[in-house]
Amino acid sequence: MNGAKMLASRDISAGATRPVSIGDEVFATGKLVSSGGIVRLGAVGRGLYGKFLEDAGDISVGTDLDPELASDTLVTVRGIWADDTIRDSHVVELVDPIEMPEPFGDQIDSDLVPDGRFTKEEVVAPAVFELTRGLGHEKLLFYSAHKLSDGWIGVACTTDSAAVEKALARVLGNALAIVDVEWTAQDLEMIDEWVMGDKVGADLLSFGQGMNSAGQFRSYVLVRVITPETASALAPVHPDALLLTSWIQKS
Repeated sequence: MNGAKMLASRDISAGATRPVSIGDEVFATGKLVSSGGIVRLGAVGRGLYGKFLEDAGDISVGTDLDPELASDTLVTVRGIWADDTIRDSHVVELVDPIEMPEPFGDQIDSDLVPDGRFTKEEVVAPAVFELTRGLGHEKLLFYSAHKLSDGWIGVACTTDSAAVEKALARVLGNALAIVDVEWTAQDLEMIDEWVMGDKVGADLLSFGQGMNSAGQFRSYVLVRVITPETASALAPVHPDALLLTSWIQKS
């Protein structure tokens, strides 16, 4: 053993992603805007998702609420999904706006931290990246250098911890954390293909990939609403490879 710290995958799914069909009860949080006697609920989020929604512009859904309810106050609206409109809508107890989890760089799980520390130059040395390239995406999903208060560590998200330890621990030693996950590069590629395909439609609001605080590399997708077509297209993907968030959600 070379002293690398190894962690097994753990369940990180955020619950079932339930598609919304016409007639389902749904809810969404935002601000009510009246235009021409019609009240629409404008999407609001927090953090990065809040900025994405703001930059995207008019992301909203129709309601049948009284125009007098329109205001800058944040509200949650519940009702029946009617394909781009929430019918029989009413304001209910506020549900927090959608929010993207904090990225790996902002925090790190304490049980992930190995004993050793290196300098930044050591964990991002050309020799390290040459070894990561040699492992390939099928074995090494992602490698990241992370700064701690007392030095730097390398974090590897992998599907083959033995191969990664053999390759990287000889140069990073006990300053390396290895996180083994159950999903594969093929799962991430399937998500990419869906995002870049012609069947996504206007419901896709944001897409990205990143390492979370547990050192697990996965995809993040924000949609307006999860349609049955979206759920079907993503069904073959390992559920923990993707954090799928929707603004309009099934109750």
